[in-house]
Amino acid sequence: MREIKFRGKRVDTGEWVYGYLLNNNDGLLIVVNSETGCDDGENTDLYATEWYKIVPETVGQYTGLKDKNGKDIYEGDIVEYIYEPSRNEEFGYFKANEKGIISFKSTGFYYETIAGTNKYASHFGWLTSTPYGGGKLFKVIGTIFDKED
Repeated sequence: MREIKFRGKRVDTGEWVYGYLLNNNDGLLIVVNSETGCDDGENTDLYATEWYKIVPETVGQYTGLKDKNGKDIYEGDIVEYIYEPSRNEEFGYFKANEKGIISFKSTGFYYETIAGTNKYASHFGWLTSTPYGGGKLFKVIGTIFDKED
């Protein structure tokens, strides 16, 4: 079973926090730490011991995949897609690097090329499809929520 977790930017500091997503009267929260309470065999109480209010627009779900360096890939990540040489009649063999964004579309996580980052073609498709190597051909380089330096 895939690990379900989220991330979001804290309202008070702008720092990223990672954990469980909770929507309550105070807004969206990321629960970072929790403790298990009573467990009667059918139900288990869970108590949040550390949580932060987050900016709703920055919420991203973990895709269940890791990039080529072992870093978790989240919805909203900007990734570099590096793929091996392929044969193209017009250009011959080439190795193209491009940047793309990870998003969630209807039933799964999706990759789409950022316009202008690949002079040969634009790519889009389900993140787990064969051409993307289950995330192993990606390198997380930022998020759509952080300003570039």
